[in-house]
Amino acid sequence: MALAGWGGGNAGAGPANRNRATVPGSMAIHGSLATMPLSDLLSWVQNTRRSGTLIVNRDGNEWELSVQHGQVTGYSGPELTNNLGHVVVTSGLLTEDDLRAAYQHQREHGGTLNAALVGRGFLTQVQLHECLTELACESIYDLFIDLGGEFVFTDVARGSFDQELEDVAERLPMDLDINHLLMEGARRQDEWTQIRERFPNDEINVRIIDERLPPIESLGVRERRILASLAAGQSISDICLELRAPIPAVLRALAELEKGGAVEIEQRAAEDVKSKDASRVDHLLQQAEVMRQAGQFDEAIALVEVAVRLRPDRSEARVFYREVLAEQIQDLYLQLPPVKVPVVVATDQKLAKLRLRPEEHFLLDRLEARMDIGSLIMVSSMNERETLKTLRKLIHGGIIELR
Repeated sequence: MALAGWGGGNAGAGPANRNRATVPGSMAIHGSLATMPLSDLLSWVQNTRRSGTLIVNRDGNEWELSVQHGQVTGYSGPELTNNLGHVVVTSGLLTEDDLRAAYQHQREHGGTLNAALVGRGFLTQVQLHECLTELACESIYDLFIDLGGEFVFTDVARGSFDQELEDVAERLPMDLDINHLLMEGARRQDEWTQIRERFPNDEINVRIIDERLPPIESLGVRERRILASLAAGQSISDICLELRAPIPAVLRALAELEKGGAVEIEQRAAEDVKSKDASRVDHLLQQAEVMRQAGQFDEAIALVEVAVRLRPDRSEARVFYREVLAEQIQDLYLQLPPVKVPVVVATDQKLAKLRLRPEEHFLLDRLEARMDIGSLIMVSSMNERETLKTLRKLIHGGIIELR
């Protein structure tokens, strides 16, 4: 775990740096959930009464929580960005025809899909907020499951900014007590231990029992979406990828549906599991190779990470992973030579409007020392790849340039 103090900057650094300076005494923590689980991190936030922003990265997805005085007050996650259309259809809130009309409204009038859904009258703001809040809570609870991931916490509040370097969906306002969150997270973790005894591996056959299905309105948003995906013939692995949910969360929902007789579940034979995993890993590696050849390294790496998790014994998947990481870093250095010095060129007005991420703040604060890229990598709390990617993003956003 890395701890970096964020001071107010150098007195002679110029007006842009003064505008960028953070609150005196502010700080950031960056680390792995394997060494500091989410429960420990949030307990520390709660006990020290800190306010700020927590970002969790896992399997190529990102979750962001705004925290103030013991409450989670804002949320952004994968289902609020590129997955909102699928959420509202599979949760039964509207039809695919309605969604197409909403997309058309968005193309004609601009703005977010959220605004288009409300603007066309398909949903009220209250309906949409209730649906997304329920889904957001489930996603937050999933983060307590003992899976890998990285986190950044900073006590620089994101609410003080009103614009990001790239387009994102609107943030979801929330009012979730951290103490409740910790208790529910512990309960979910205990529950998962019992479910794992029921499902020793993740490959299962599921059959929907239509006559035993409860009324749709009595089901949670996630259960509705899982049932819709099962009805479409998707596998458990496919559902996890589509819903941006870990396998434990999907199995937990299925176990609840099984209790009521809505589904029948049977474990696949070990031979079938191994064969299916091997086939899926081969497919993932083929897709990753296409992405790699196209220079889409982030997409390729995300696919290979899934392949490695499915079959950690496949040495070629681990070798592929190391190779594509090295290729991306080499490609990034072609764009960002280590001897070049990043310099802030954005105006005070532009910097004042930015909603910078913690890692962007971290690097921008260190630019006051006029370090070259190689030196920045040495002092960064992020790894080499993430530091280079963040610098590239700042360049594309017109915030810095290389000299």
